[in-house]
Amino acid sequence: MDSSKVFSTTALAKELNIPTKILFETLQDLGFIIRQNDSWELTKKGLDVGGTLKTHPRLGTYIAWQETIKDLLKDTQEAGGKINKCYLVK
Repeated sequence: MDSSKVFSTTALAKELNIPTKILFETLQDLGFIIRQNDSWELTKKGLDVGGTLKTHPRLGTYIAWQETIKDLLKDTQEAGGKINKCYLVK
């Protein structure tokens, strides 16, 4: 697995076949992101699990996640998280 690969939250949702809204809610429930002034912000806890801020010339700053977040989300789902099993079967 290439741990240097990063995904925006939206791209991660597509990769995992999860509705984007559900992934944002899950990341918020886990304390990895918070909603502040109509935008999502990365928390210290989010940084600790591999979240980072990236800047795109057209899109501006966004939160990106290392590929290892997939395993963490699977563990969360197994512990009864919001993400339905059918999403993470891949």
